Amino acid sequence: MHKALAMAPDDPVLVRKVGRALVATHDYRGAAEYYETALDRQLSGFGGEGRGGPSAVAAAAAALVKRRGSSLDAPVRASLRTELTELYVKMRRFEEAAGLVAEALADEATGGDAAALEGTVRALRLMARVQLGVGDAPAAEETLKQAL
Repeated sequence: MHKALAMAPDDPVLVRKVGRALVATHDYRGAAEYYETALDRQLSGFGGEGRGGPSAVAAAAAALVKRRGSSLDAPVRASLRTELTELYVKMRRFEEAAGLVAEALADEATGGDAAALEGTVRALRLMARVQLGVGDAPAAEETLKQAL
């Protein structure tokens, strides 16, 4: 897995498969760290610094991407953010999940096309799940009404 990431760190299919494999093996903490690092690298142009510092995989990814000059695109970033948010909800880390949803809503607010609208609805549905997780059913109901 690490060799594949070192060879193609910007491959969106591989990035998602690694994250999902970590979740499937019930390594939720590892999956969360992986998604966080992938998003941090994406936002910083694959600078190699994750929230927990550089890892061997992140360093290899950064070196390769600097040579090739590529990174994940916005739809992949949105997908990773969604998967991380769902993982945070599963882990009952609602504050972090709410922060990611707020980021997603801010990103989607800039677009007026169908894809941006779809992303907004997806983010609102995730926010409703977060609100239900913290026991705020009335807010979740209002959020779901907004999504309609």
